[in-house]
Amino acid sequence: MPEISLNIKRLISESSLEESADLLSQAWQRKDTSLYNLTIQLKERYTTLKKETALGVISRTDAELERAKITDALLFLCDKLDHPTIQIPRHLENYFPTKAPKKSRTWLFVAGGALVLVAITYFLVQSFSKPTDFDLKVFLQIPSELADRISNVQVKLAFGDYQLPPREVDAQGRVDFTDIPIKYKNDSLHLILMDLPYEVVNQSAATAAQSNNSSVTFELNRIVQWTNWRGTLKDAFGKPIAHAKLDIESGLASVITNEDGNFSVKIPRAAGERVQVTGYLNGEQVLNSSFILTEQIPTQIQLNQ
Repeated sequence: MPEISLNIKRLISESSLEESADLLSQAWQRKDTSLYNLTIQLKERYTTLKKETALGVISRTDAELERAKITDALLFLCDKLDHPTIQIPRHLENYFPTKAPKKSRTWLFVAGGALVLVAITYFLVQSFSKPTDFDLKVFLQIPSELADRISNVQVKLAFGDYQLPPREVDAQGRVDFTDIPIKYKNDSLHLILMDLPYEVVNQSAATAAQSNNSSVTFELNRIVQWTNWRGTLKDAFGKPIAHAKLDIESGLASVITNEDGNFSVKIPRAAGERVQVTGYLNGEQVLNSSFILTEQIPTQIQLNQ
């Protein structure tokens, strides 16, 4: 086997697909223009695949499948250097022109190669044109008594567990959230009201993908009661945990425990209601449980481990 083929296969085995494509394109440049161009396209496709993977716009399974196809295509082109008559594997037919019968004229080969190049180019253009983020307009339908305070209000938008930074509501009850990663478009959507005695009673779409013209409307009602919830956070051995963050209902309210593990927080919910609480210590989640709000007896929260 010629030295150049050995070097190319060594690079492929080391997952250096871009370097192997460079060597392969140099080998094909003087032998076959069509296969030279295909090698260049494979390298560009691999570069695009790395960008899509980093941005999270392609699933891991699809990324691994596409990488495997690119690797197989490079290996085939490498083998074809030494064995020009080898047949194209069935799973790579989308990357290479089908071989015409021997009696076919040369222009048929040229036409077939041109069609494949057009198809691959179109595929690459489509890949590059995939959006990586999106914008969403949020409208708040608020009772008239809140109108004079609307300009001082901030809200946050959450997609599942992912929260966007707070944005200020304008005088018309509108908030624009921009540059949202595309991977969250199908995640459950909810609005987080900050320091407002209101709650969401209805919303026009459950996800951004279901929104109308990239806009979602949230209907709000005033919260009648607040609860001063207090308690103590302890580890599995009963020792108080200091400086832990307790997040109530995904941003509805939050509090940091003191040196004795105690906490006190005002929550816009009535006593007797159950709330979901997520706890974090040193950046790691240590708690995800629900509790009944009470003002009479401090709540004792003990971690399992």
